[in-house]
Amino acid sequence: MDGAAFWSRQEEGEEEFALAVRLSMLGVSPVGLGTFELDCYDSLYERWQLWRRGILLEVVGPAFCQAYELASRLHMREVVAHDESIGLTLGEPMSERLRDASIPFVEGKNEMRGHREWQKYTGMMAAGEAPGHLPIVFALHAELFTMPLASALQAYCWYEWKMAHRHIDMPDHAGYSYEPPEMFLGVRDDIAQVLTAGESEGQADLRVV
Repeated sequence: MDGAAFWSRQEEGEEEFALAVRLSMLGVSPVGLGTFELDCYDSLYERWQLWRRGILLEVVGPAFCQAYELASRLHMREVVAHDESIGLTLGEPMSERLRDASIPFVEGKNEMRGHREWQKYTGMMAAGEAPGHLPIVFALHAELFTMPLASALQAYCWYEWKMAHRHIDMPDHAGYSYEPPEMFLGVRDDIAQVLTAGESEGQADLRVV
């Protein structure tokens, strides 16, 4: 079952999120973990809460939103600064892992090859001028494809959630049920918090769905 089929009810925001998942994963065969990881001995609840508080709220969420907003104004050099900041904050080997995870998103996006700004940024990545961490590549594609920011960030969280579970072969906990797992949906509160913080810094048009 793919991310779109995960939503079995058409409640507010779910259809838009499902579309964001489909568009973001179009042409992509993901292979790598993001920043969320598990092992068979972890408490899923505790690890997910730690990821939400420490990674999503403090690092990935703000950088994702800033890159999205800067891309909307075609400020690609400024996007690079946020791309670099993720690597500096998270360090190796997570930085390398995020760079590797972004490769299928660059190579599989045939529909973006006619988009000048996408080509510009992926060209900077190829030239070593931008690291190309997955959250930034995901955010850039989302903005250029005119996905709503909140839905795009939630789709990114879905990728993190799904890939961590796939990595340890725990499909029953990965959101493959017929009902949205409450544990995953907790990210909506975090996304609202990230967007509110962004608005206080002067960002515009950051709506929660």
